[in-house]
Amino acid sequence: MKDFDLALRRAYFAALSNQIVIEGNPIPIADSKLEEFKTENSIYILVWSQNGRAEDTKCSYRSYSEIILGIVHTMKGAGTKKIVDLVADQITQRLFPTRKTTTLQIESGFRLYVPKLISTDTSGISQVENSNDYRIVKTLVFSNIIIQ
Repeated sequence: MKDFDLALRRAYFAALSNQIVIEGNPIPIADSKLEEFKTENSIYILVWSQNGRAEDTKCSYRSYSEIILGIVHTMKGAGTKKIVDLVADQITQRLFPTRKTTTLQIESGFRLYVPKLISTDTSGISQVENSNDYRIVKTLVFSNIIIQ
């Protein structure tokens, strides 16, 4: 059995990198909070967390994994949730162009089966500590079954 965490994250990065655009600007995606994304009115996508569990069968190694993407929008002054909703819409349309298809492609040695969006959550607008900035975060939780 091989660890699939990196392969699964790579599949999400490959499907989303330079594909999500707001006002003509591609929205960056990262594995962790990066200072380079922090600008006035910044928006970026984080692979917030990933967790999984083994569900092996007699014939294969099978794992269930959830990936949580966070859409972070920091702005001067108060704003609306519209931009995080627009980004979330683009992410789901990009990952699942039709009801029965996905653009996620996992590397050789693994099969990705039944990826799907299972929940979303949008935080209220909150003030960033020691700053006049405000932040809105929307999370998207995706379930994935990986077989090897």
